[in-house]
Amino acid sequence: MDNPTKKEIINFYKKGNSIRQISGLIGQKFKREAIRECLKTSKIMMRGRGIVYKNYKTLNAKENALLSELLGYFYGDGSLHKYKDPSHGIYDCNLTFSLNENDLVERVIYITKQLFGFVPKVIKKKNSFYLIKFRRSFAKYLKETGYPAGKKSEINPHFPMKILKNDLMKQHFICGFLNAESTVNKTISVQQSVRIKLPEEIINTLKQGRKSYQMGKTECYFIKWSEVKGILDSGIPISNALNDLNELLSYFKINSKIYPVRLYIGKKNKAGVHYELQVLHGFIKKIKDFNMLSCTKKVEKLNNLLRE
Repeated sequence: MDNPTKKEIINFYKKGNSIRQISGLIGQKFKREAIRECLKTSKIMMRGRGIVYKNYKTLNAKENALLSELLGYFYGDGSLHKYKDPSHGIYDCNLTFSLNENDLVERVIYITKQLFGFVPKVIKKKNSFYLIKFRRSFAKYLKETGYPAGKKSEINPHFPMKILKNDLMKQHFICGFLNAESTVNKTISVQQSVRIKLPEEIINTLKQGRKSYQMGKTECYFIKWSEVKGILDSGIPISNALNDLNELLSYFKINSKIYPVRLYIGKKNKAGVHYELQVLHGFIKKIKDFNMLSCTKKVEKLNNLLRE
């Protein structure tokens, strides 16, 4: 095995690729045992064939804060789903960030390495977003903390309030969630979607005479809530995530309001309500004071907002 190949193998391994993946990436020129031997002779710390994760209930204060922040990212922009091939783990989990959020990608890598000793794989989607892929063993660990598998709009999950035991953990969780999911414009706001069931006749009535939008291969309709609130029943489900965020912010005496923004109708006439939480203008500075935003781009906008 020549030196350039050794360097290539080491580079792939440090980026979080498994030995099986490396074998494919270098064209299967070397068997996995040869790759493993290359890493050992190069004195690269091996991750092992299985990671034993620390029980999240026994972490120290610093580790608890980091885990809370990581969970905030996942509840904001993460996904957990059952893997089609369960031979190497039942669940798969990913995180996504915009291409201008390099600092968040680096932060998530740092937290994962500090807590769990491995580096997740980062895939840059051209002109789109960063996709961070985690180990399937970590996906199982994430599921054990109570993080839900499946589409969050359908599940409408609550935050892991029982895990957030103290002020520091609450602050770090809010920070991760707002970094991943908030918009900073005239205020700080967060939107969440909740799937609802509506009779076909109501959906067809709502679609009549309205302009549709093409989202990939799906024809969608976005209808202002003011145009549908008289038609829909009062029993529409609320966003549990935004309700929990409102509760956490209230704990730090930060006031916010939640309201439905629009009705969404998509593939197979599946409908959902887009809710928005807005931090009231007089309480925006407290977000900065409590370090509840650290994303560079959003902090810049927040500073500009506070100067106005």
